[in-house]
Amino acid sequence: MSTSPIPMKDRLTIVTTTHLLPSAPSVSVLRKTVAILRKSMNVEGCRHLVYYDQPADGGPRQEKYLANLERLAASHALELNVRPRSGLKKNLIEAIGATTTPYMMFLEHDWAFRRPVKIETLLDVFDKYDHVNHVRFNMHNNDSYFMWDHLIEPEDRIKEIPLTRTSAWSNQAHVARVSKWREDWLDIIGPEPDVRSYGVEEKLYWAYGRDIYTKGFHVAHPHWGTYLYGGMHARPFVHHTNGSVTTASLLEYGAKVKRLFQRIAARNRSEP
Repeated sequence: MSTSPIPMKDRLTIVTTTHLLPSAPSVSVLRKTVAILRKSMNVEGCRHLVYYDQPADGGPRQEKYLANLERLAASHALELNVRPRSGLKKNLIEAIGATTTPYMMFLEHDWAFRRPVKIETLLDVFDKYDHVNHVRFNMHNNDSYFMWDHLIEPEDRIKEIPLTRTSAWSNQAHVARVSKWREDWLDIIGPEPDVRSYGVEEKLYWAYGRDIYTKGFHVAHPHWGTYLYGGMHARPFVHHTNGSVTTASLLEYGAKVKRLFQRIAARNRSEP
């Protein structure tokens, strides 16, 4: 139960980016993401912005996909923004400018929550602790990983909800403080257009890494304020449904593995 008298709709905005998926014109991937989000936490009444990176070539498939997106938006109270050849970075920057709440959840179209999230309590933590700027819902256990969450620590100053300090910045499903974006992070990524998510995640990740290298983790972290939701070793809270994977791509992967084993077998047979 939240301690804030402010309604959720005035505290949190949800931002989702999407593009033409292999499953198009079906919108089942996005529909499931939205349904699971609303089942996993109380976001009733929260503004949910959806940005569609519309391809330039168009065609009947794209037209049907857009029509289905419009129907989904109407039935699920989503604000659909169609942006031709825009890319994730441009749409994210626009969404930050359009957000009027202090916090924003970024959730791409093919990320799904696995467990309930105490979103009201999490926002209370953002309200109370100025050093909390970015809380990510991990797709792995909350453990250290080479070249990602390579340095993690338990957050013992916050008692309301378990959080884990991390040395990483990631664009995976997360809640962020909008003022931090506007005051610091937008300048780091710059306004230049980039392909897909390039220009967002890796720029912030490496900028944070430089601060850790030059200043030390315990100096850099309070400025960046990046956390994992849950305590140390907590199980994953989200999984990537990967809407870009097709049956054909999976079959091709299987065929590549089969050819690899055939080459190994042939090499073993040829050896004395």
